[in-house]
Amino acid sequence: MFTRRLVPILSLVITTLSYATVPSVKGASGLTVSWTNNLLTITGPNLPGGSMSIWYLEAFCRSGSTKRDWGQTVLPHKTSLLSSTRDGKRLQFSTKVTPSVEVLHEVRAGKDELEFEFKLTNKGTEFVDLNWGSPLF
Repeated sequence: MFTRRLVPILSLVITTLSYATVPSVKGASGLTVSWTNNLLTITGPNLPGGSMSIWYLEAFCRSGSTKRDWGQTVLPHKTSLLSSTRDGKRLQFSTKVTPSVEVLHEVRAGKDELEFEFKLTNKGTEFVDLNWGSPLF
C-alpha cells in the first residue's frame, strides 16, 4: 500500500523538478562567452563597457614559481576549441601541456556567473610538475 502511494508522489516530484529546471527563452539572457586567439571574451549587460577579455589559459606552471624565473616556471601548452553553443552559454576545450598532460575544460555562462570545469590527465608514464594554472586554478 505504501509503494502505491509513493510512485505517484515521486512521479509528481520528478515532473515538477524537470519543469522547474528548463530555462525559458525569455530567461536566456545574462552572460555569454566566446574565445578567439587565446582570449576569452565575456559579454553581459551588467559589465562595464558590455564586455571584458582575459587570456585563457595564460599559463600552466611548475611548483616553486615564486622562487624561479618565469621562463623556468611555465610549461608550454596549446589550447583548441572543441565546441561552442550558438547561444554563447558554453565552450569546451582541449589543451595539451608539455610533455604529456591533457586538459579537458569547459566554461559555462550563467545569468551573472561563469562556471569553469577542468579534468587534467597525465597521458605519459613520467611525473609532470604541473602545480597551478593562470588565470584560474
